[in-house]
Amino acid sequence: MNTGAEGVETALKLAGKWGYEKKQIPKDEAIIVSCCGCFHGCTLSVISMSCDKEATCGFGPLLPGHLKVDFGDVVALEKIFKGKALGGGVISVSAVLADEDVMLCIRPGEHGSTFGGNPLASAVAVASLEVIKDEGLAERSAELGQKLRDQLIKVQQQFPNFIKEVRGKGLFKLWSLIERHCSLSLLMIYV
Repeated sequence: MNTGAEGVETALKLAGKWGYEKKQIPKDEAIIVSCCGCFHGCTLSVISMSCDKEATCGFGPLLPGHLKVDFGDVVALEKIFKGKALGGGVISVSAVLADEDVMLCIRPGEHGSTFGGNPLASAVAVASLEVIKDEGLAERSAELGQKLRDQLIKVQQQFPNFIKEVRGKGLFKLWSLIERHCSLSLLMIYV
């Protein structure tokens, strides 16, 4: 696949197919659960998952079948889908990961990508994954993310009337500000 948004679209398509075929969900009754405050791209189906009025205003009709929940309120799901960009900033390429039972729901000819599987993009994706593994980037992100969280919580404790919560995973952190003081949230990416 080409982009992160395309990866998310593929994960959604695959989840629906798996739900109908394997879990016997009645036709057109599947729902997509998404968390408010998350960003997955700019395609119509992806912004249909958004709670952000700026992202959706003027782009309707949005696609039906979405249940939007607050971040952190969803219990662990039976299956986890990941659609993520893998191009390392060099080229557009993404992937979707799931177990064999889920992946084999889509058969040849049911899904495709304009430039999916091209040799250069595939080589870049493999190189990106090797860097992530060899340099322990996931572990480093978790370690530094905890340090950052600890510092952000100290700031929150100093300003409890302004900062509602600190949340996030790894090095992606978000301060939710108390609305009477400010109507925005600050996304912090620590490198």
